Amino acid sequence: MYVLLAHAIDELRSAGAVYAGMCAMSRGGRPTMATVVAYLMPAMGNNATEALHEAFSGLQEAYPEDDVRIADLPCGQGVVRIGDSVFELPEDMSPIGEAVDIPRGQIQVYVPLPNDAEILTLELSTPSMEDWDFYSEMFAGIVKSLRLRTVEEVRSDITIAQAVMIPAAKLKAEVRQALHFHSSRILDALEGRGTASQDSRAMAAVCLECLSVGLEIPCCAVHRWCIEETPGHDPSEVMTGLNGRLQAGGWISLTEARGAGLMFMEESGFGHRVDMALRADRKITVEVTSPCVQRSGEAQLGLTWFGRRRSSAS
Repeated sequence: MYVLLAHAIDELRSAGAVYAGMCAMSRGGRPTMATVVAYLMPAMGNNATEALHEAFSGLQEAYPEDDVRIADLPCGQGVVRIGDSVFELPEDMSPIGEAVDIPRGQIQVYVPLPNDAEILTLELSTPSMEDWDFYSEMFAGIVKSLRLRTVEEVRSDITIAQAVMIPAAKLKAEVRQALHFHSSRILDALEGRGTASQDSRAMAAVCLECLSVGLEIPCCAVHRWCIEETPGHDPSEVMTGLNGRLQAGGWISLTEARGAGLMFMEESGFGHRVDMALRADRKITVEVTSPCVQRSGEAQLGLTWFGRRRSSAS
């Protein structure tokens, strides 16, 4: 089984897979297995709509016997293909010493991404057709859970969406001081090319890592403010300048400067983080986030919180 999976992984990598999940288990006293794979492929067409219809017509032509349709998914429209796909087990892995064709069922879902440049493909394959209903229901749950967000939306909204608004004075003094210290470093890096808003907020929040495992206990502190005006300068150029000056000042860049969003980590690599996003109104949102106390083991927010693990219903 190890040799078989290792061979499959090499083939998936060669085909451009960005994720592969494989299972081999016993169900009802018999062995069963399946694979779920995700690919990113260049989109054919000038935009997501064209890419959708190009994928649809291409699949209909390539698999005339299969069920190919355009479906409304929670993340938007996608192309779904349901059919058969035979694969060859090489002779060196075959129990009979010669290559064997193994039938398998397959579901593919093609979703054009908002960047108009790529298509996300999710694929379920299984040779265990007696468990088709089991695997297809599981795969449907995966597809229904898919949500598409632009990088700017995530950077702008994810922290504030999970934040708990509290008076800044209730944060532990050193936590609050560290947030404002790093915010002042960003203001210094502006070098007079922009002015900060008077409306700044300090809050407790749940970081993405804790949120991903269902923890809802605030584990970090966030200082959120805005660069309102950049007189005589284009805001995207201000962002590019900030990128260079912050890196020169010791910040580790986690993203390339493209005008819309920037992300930095404190020079230690384990400290504060800075997220900046250029908004539609040409203002620049800035968030300075303290390290997660859950991972550092230090109860440093100065607050008492009672959280719970997220239930499956929520």
